[in-house]
Amino acid sequence: MHRQQKLTLEEAYRKFIEIYLPSKYGSPVTRRGYIYDVKEWLDQTQITYVDELDLEAIQSYLATGKNLKRKGSTRQRKVAALKAFFTYLEKTLQLLPKDFSAAMIWPKVTKDDPRFLTPEQYQAILREAMRLTVCNEISLLQDSKIGSSP
Repeated sequence: MHRQQKLTLEEAYRKFIEIYLPSKYGSPVTRRGYIYDVKEWLDQTQITYVDELDLEAIQSYLATGKNLKRKGSTRQRKVAALKAFFTYLEKTLQLLPKDFSAAMIWPKVTKDDPRFLTPEQYQAILREAMRLTVCNEISLLQDSKIGSSP
C-alpha cells in the first residue's frame, strides 16, 4: 500500500497562492496582502507540516508580540488572511479536522478611528479648488471668444 507523503506548510502555502487565492479573491490588493500575511506567519512558526498545526500556536501568534501594536485594520487583515489559509487547508485540501478554523479564538479586532483633516489641510484643498475653478472659467471665456464672430 502506498503511503501518502506529509504536506509541508510551505507546499500548502504555494498551492494556496497559486490556485486558491486567484480563484477565490478577485482583488490583486487582497491577494497581495494575504500572501504577505500568511508568509509572515510561516516565517515565524516552528511548525513544518500541516498535520502538526495546533490552535494554541496560532492563537499565541495572533495575541502577542508586534501584532498587538498594529493598527486595527492591519490586525483585521492578518486574521482574515490566516482564516482563509486554514479554511483552504480544512475544506479544500481536507488536511485539517472539520471546523478547525471555527474552533479558534480569533482576537477582537477594532476599527481604526477616522482621520480628520487639519484646518490647514482643509484650507489648502479649498484654495486649490478655487484656483482650478478660476482657471476653468478663464479657459471657457477664452474658448468662447475664439469661437465668436466679430
